[in-house]
Formats: sequence, C-alpha cells, structure tokens
Amino acid sequence: MKKSIQNFLRVFLLTIFVFSCEAVYAEGEQVNLVIKNNGIEVDSLDIALPAEGVASVADSDGGLHEVDSRSVLNVLIEADQGSSAFRISSLIYYSSFSAFYLKCIDTTGAGELCDDWQYNIDGDSPGEGMDQSILSGGEVVNIFFGDAEAEEDIPDEEVGFYFSATDVV
Repeated sequence: MKKSIQNFLRVFLLTIFVFSCEAVYAEGEQVNLVIKNNGIEVDSLDIALPAEGVASVADSDGGLHEVDSRSVLNVLIEADQGSSAFRISSLIYYSSFSAFYLKCIDTTGAGELCDDWQYNIDGDSPGEGMDQSILSGGEVVNIFFGDAEAEEDIPDEEVGFYFSATDVV
C-alpha cells in the first residue's frame, strides 16, 4: 500500500512538472522583430509574444483603439518601448477603414522616415495591415522602409572607390 502511494505521488508530481513546463514554454514564445532602412538593419529584438487578448493602441492624435494583442502592430509598439534605436513617431487611425497606418518611424542615424513602411512575416507579405496580422510565436517579422533587400554603397578601402553590391558579378 505504501509503495502504491509513493508511485502515485511520483506520477502526480511528474505530471504537474510536465504541464508546468509546457505552460512556461507557451507563455515564453518569442517573435524576432527586425527594423530595416533600405536593407540596412536598424534594430533586431526578440519580443515575448503577448498573452492572447486585446490591447489598446493610441494613435498620434491620442485616440485609443483596440487591436489583437498578438498583432504585428502591437508587437511593434511593445518593441518601440524597449528600443533606443527607433521610435514610432506617427501612427494614424482611419476610422472609415477601421485600420491603422504606420506613417513614420524615427530611427537613430537616418532620422524620421515616412510613408514607405512595409512588413513581411518569415519573408512573406501577408497582404493585410499590421493590425490585422496575428502572430503565433517563432516568426521573424521584418518591418522595413523602402526595399527590404536593398544594399547601400559599400566603400572599398583598398581601391578607394565605392561600388554597389549590384555591380559585382
């Protein structure tokens, strides 16, 4: 009888341990968020995926609007709060579309960049706004200004001239 109770307790404790590890793993999901300016990385952050639910997002006029807490937009806003490399400087809400427009981000080095922000998730364009794309964890989200894959001119210090990556065959 004593041995049966000990076995039961072992199985019970092991079960609790396994389920608590799964709960921690589920809550610990990450999203890698990369901010780029014409192919040049401004910042890269691993952001904890928020719990499922609704988040209130303030537009640039101070109006509050609800979005899914796991939307790309909400994850970007959370990243903004933890980064010194960029800051969302203009976020417009269009009530006629019930949608946000990311107008400007102020970046370290390049200053304020406006009207050409795009994004992709794991290299694919979702075809919907950042406030409508919902993340599940493990994704790489690229928020980019201009061309995500552009290469800037790189100095060739040995020769003393500049060349573009597209010039190299």
